[in-house]
Parts: sequence; structure tokens; C-alpha cells
Amino acid sequence: MAERNTPRNTAELLKALHEFVLGSEEEDITSLPPEKVQAALRAEGMDPTPLVRHVRERLSTMRAQEELSRARTERHQLLDRLQSYREQLTSTPSRVKEQILERLNHLLTSQPSVAQAYFRKFEETSEADMNSLLQTLRMLDEMGNDHADSPER
Repeated sequence: MAERNTPRNTAELLKALHEFVLGSEEEDITSLPPEKVQAALRAEGMDPTPLVRHVRERLSTMRAQEELSRARTERHQLLDRLQSYREQLTSTPSRVKEQILERLNHLLTSQPSVAQAYFRKFEETSEADMNSLLQTLRMLDEMGNDHADSPER
């Protein structure tokens, strides 16, 4: 009677189990034509059609989840950019107000009575009209600079 080799450690046990299941010659099943694999499975009484359908459905679900994840990421990036734009827009009136106050302070030294009138306008002006007021003050400032540069008659 032939003597059986008993595995001495876990690695040898797993190798022996692997050889028992697949045979001693490892066959590359990826190189087999699909028809041959399906025929072999059917010969063993297994129908691969539900398994193939399940794998395709799972792959489709995974692709959809990945696409949804990308869309969510893009959406968050767009929302972040939108929030940045909103913050810029909300800070713009305060910058405009600062510029108006600078112009009014400059005007106060050169034309105090005109500056007082524009200070009142500034207090009564809505956010929407701030840009218009700033443009007017810039024009007044430029006109004042033009008169200062011209020789007196």
C-alpha cells in the first residue's frame, strides 16, 4: 500500500486542499471559451444564467452608485463655488460703503457743505443705490481734482 503524505503545517494543508479541488495541474479557466465553461457547469447541474444576470445587475448598480457619487461631488463643488460668490456679493456693499466713506471724508476737507448733503444721502441710500452714489462721489472727486489743477482766473 502506498504511504500517504500528511501535511505538516497549515500552508501544506491549504496546498493539498487546493490541489484536491482544482487538480494537480492548475488550469487557467480564463482562457477557456465561455461556451465550454457553461457546458461544464450545466453538466454538473448548475445553471450559470442567474449568476451572470446577478453579476450584470450588481455591476450596473455599482456603476450607477459611482455616477451618483461623482454627481454629488460635482454638486458639492458647485454649491461651494456658489457660496463663495454669495459671500463676495454680500461683502461688496460693505466695500462700497467703505469707498463711499473714504470719498465723503475726502470731500469733507475740500467741500464741507456738499459733503454734508452726501452724508445724508449716504444714510438714506439703500444697498442697491450704493454703487450709484459711489459713482457720483467719484465724479465729484474728479471734478474737484480738475478744478484744483486748473489755474484760477
